[in-house]
Amino acid sequence: MKTTNHIPMKTNHALCGLIPGPLLRTLATALLAVALSFAVPAVARAGLMYVASGSQSIVKVSSAGVVSPFATLPASSNPFGVAFDSTGNLFAADSSTGLISKITLGGSVSTFVNLGAGSNPLGLTFDISGNLYVAHNGSPSNRTIDKITPGGAISTFATMAPSFNPYSVAFDSSGNLYAGGNNNGANNQIVKISSGGVVSNFVSSLSGAPATLAFDSSGNLYTGLGSTIARITSGGSVSTFATTAGNSAPTGMAFDSNGNLFVADNATGQISQITPGGVVSSFATGLDLPRGIAFSSVPEPGTALFGIACAGVAALRRRRAAAV
Repeated sequence: MKTTNHIPMKTNHALCGLIPGPLLRTLATALLAVALSFAVPAVARAGLMYVASGSQSIVKVSSAGVVSPFATLPASSNPFGVAFDSTGNLFAADSSTGLISKITLGGSVSTFVNLGAGSNPLGLTFDISGNLYVAHNGSPSNRTIDKITPGGAISTFATMAPSFNPYSVAFDSSGNLYAGGNNNGANNQIVKISSGGVVSNFVSSLSGAPATLAFDSSGNLYTGLGSTIARITSGGSVSTFATTAGNSAPTGMAFDSNGNLFVADNATGQISQITPGGVVSSFATGLDLPRGIAFSSVPEPGTALFGIACAGVAALRRRRAAAV
């Protein structure tokens, strides 16, 4: 795995130094969740970026583009899709072993469910109730979108056509699920799946395989078609949003809270940043086969939100001490 040297970020929030790390993370997460519910839209993301990169590896990337190790998955793992639940745990789909791993923000890895060898799980996403959805790209008779409850109960949410290989999944604001893939290497397509599991065509005959999907705050769907990043309206109108130099294999996408789109390029080992206006720049380089991208809801050390969380924790600690 190729990574850049990790340079720890300094924080100006002296109060944070008074609180043990595990306690700080737990309380800061809780306080931030309350603050965000009043202060910013639910889609906002303020924390570090996490990327499936290389065999067995999940890395984190700071706001400055600094890459550092985060977690190592079981042997023979080949992580693809990643997604955070509402409590801050990261989930990773392993296309080689069929495992869905659960990873705490401290980097502790455990098996959430085992879909079985040959199941080839790829894209992941959560619904608002905390259920996990998996693009299950197995044999022609086993190409489904699976639904997994927080307790680990697995069921089939939607069955794809035998020729359709689902790679990526994403929810719109109305609760419809979209899956991108192709039909045995032809007819690159995105299908729309209702809340009841009914599958219909959304767009087809795309110029590349939609291996990753992401919605912006306005309800437009984005996908990577080779070096072209396409924007698709809710009505299915496809246009070019940006062209990324060298991005021949985009396999991960995520928006930050400012509306910037981040794209992982599996071919070049870099992550590009694209502004809402379509301006492309290099954000991080030297990654090993980057794939899925997800942002943590926990603020990055050194940010204003992190300072707010630290101040709240310190105030709570002082109040408790005074009551003793």
